[in-house]
Amino acid sequence: MKPKILYGDAPGHESACVLSAEHQHRISAAIAAAAPNWLAELHYDESGKPAIIIMDNDLEDDIAPTLIVQSDQIMFSLGELCGCMYRELGEYEMWADLLRAVRIRLLWEKQASGILH
Repeated sequence: MKPKILYGDAPGHESACVLSAEHQHRISAAIAAAAPNWLAELHYDESGKPAIIIMDNDLEDDIAPTLIVQSDQIMFSLGELCGCMYRELGEYEMWADLLRAVRIRLLWEKQASGILH
């Protein structure tokens, strides 16, 4: 059975829901301009709960964090895994707000990596 996607009043403003391949494709499109060497993949944990993993495609870049998008059907959440440290970056009711947060984080990462390299 395909997960149901709930929509808000405007296109692109879905309320929190079960993450799907459609969400992964939308994140991939959104990050393409901000960070073309990053990719987004849909993964499932051992209980079957989906998460979208956003990571630098340059495997030799140990500095770049991994961003993790999850949903609990009420809110979308954005977290960051850097080495062994994990931190929550925010919770968002609307998909468009989450996408904005991802783009801002990747733009910041792009500037920081330019300074560090």
